[in-house]
Amino acid sequence: MSVVKVQGLNLDLEKMSMSPETFLMVRLLEKGKLSVNLGGNETLAAGTIGWKLNAPVSFHSGVTYPWKNLSNFDFRIKPGVFAGFEIRF
Repeated sequence: MSVVKVQGLNLDLEKMSMSPETFLMVRLLEKGKLSVNLGGNETLAAGTIGWKLNAPVSFHSGVTYPWKNLSNFDFRIKPGVFAGFEIRF
């Protein structure tokens, strides 16, 4: 398992607004060019699927959910949609 920094845009489906976000994520599973990642920042939990490109960049897409609402998961609260990238060295 490795920790990676992923930067991108999050679309909040509740407020219909976009915001730039940076997440620290743990790579849980990696198979070929695909990876499954879980992490977050101070306010949002995130789960993404990453795709390694031929350049030293991985593209990530997934969902976000506020940490404060995670303990009492309510299906009426819509998750966010995240798209971002990770620069690999």
